[in-house]
Amino acid sequence: MKPRCHICGEGNVELVPEFSQLRRVTSDCRPWSAGGRLGTCESCATVQTVVDAQWQAECREIYQSYAIYAQGGGAEQRVFDSSSGASASRSDQLLDRLAEVAGIPKQGRLIDIGCGNGGFLRSFIRRHPGWRLCGSEFDEKHRANIETIPGFEEFFSGDVRDLPGEFDICSLIHVLEHIEAPRKFLGSVRSKLKAGGLLIVELPSFRQNPFELLIADHATHFEPATIEALLAKAGFKSLHVTGEWIPKELSVVARALPPIAERTRPMSGDHLSLAMRWLDAVRRDAIALAQRSAHFGIFGTSIAATWLFSELDGKAGFFVDEDPDRAGGQHLELPIYRASEVPAGSDVYVVLPPKISAVVAARLGSGRTRYHPVPASS
Repeated sequence: MKPRCHICGEGNVELVPEFSQLRRVTSDCRPWSAGGRLGTCESCATVQTVVDAQWQAECREIYQSYAIYAQGGGAEQRVFDSSSGASASRSDQLLDRLAEVAGIPKQGRLIDIGCGNGGFLRSFIRRHPGWRLCGSEFDEKHRANIETIPGFEEFFSGDVRDLPGEFDICSLIHVLEHIEAPRKFLGSVRSKLKAGGLLIVELPSFRQNPFELLIADHATHFEPATIEALLAKAGFKSLHVTGEWIPKELSVVARALPPIAERTRPMSGDHLSLAMRWLDAVRRDAIALAQRSAHFGIFGTSIAATWLFSELDGKAGFFVDEDPDRAGGQHLELPIYRASEVPAGSDVYVVLPPKISAVVAARLGSGRTRYHPVPASS
């Protein structure tokens, strides 16, 4: 029997059999076992993990020891320009682009659901010092640190429906993909927003970055059409949905309004099939290269790099990262080199989406170090 879709609740999920053979990775970048179940809803076309007792148990295990941005000592992951190598924090870049499409008044009340260690809240208050801030998380690990943020009003843990008062803005930065009942969750969020309140959602994009499909604790893998349809059903009007603000991600701005007509059914299944074939090609390409190389390393220390490290079964000896908060440290007990520190004669596999990988490999490649891009996408 096919699993039921956890998005629309109407269609069955057509599984991708070969996915269960791929090793996975946690969203805080730790290797995870194979055995996941992934597919596409035959009705709403949303790509999703099968949300069952096994997945729920895995998530509980993952979140018990979750360490946000551990590779950089808790510093928020930086966003890089693949051509120049210039970087900025994800929150700073997101808020800079948000200001171009949505006017933010001088005063208001914001709730950041899934606030982590407060990176987005800190970036927001630097730009909007007249606002009152609240944060919500599933545990209180970072509560004391978050409460030191200027303008911070209250920290919450628990059900969204229990949040007191109303808010002018709600932000969900890499939260919605973890939620096993996202339509119900968004309905609860909408009930806490004032009429016309702004919703900011940041999501990974598997269309741009197929490695995202390998994250064990992600329940849903959205595309522009599927997130817009879900928001409409939950009572939001999408104002801006783009993959151009932050590499490999979808940025969504919406307002709390009556639901709008459902969008035309997208062809997500086709994109998923292409992504699966490409991930297998990356794995085979990297394994072949590592077997020929005397000194083999992986560029990056996040999801894709962690997954590839696991698939290589010990054939990688180091990581390379341009993030100053990560370079010089360790990931998975291996050194993280700056590009200038990579041992001469090494091969470095640039495990990024194809276009970005090609640009980075060309920029960093030199006579002393060989940087190898991933295969082109189909």
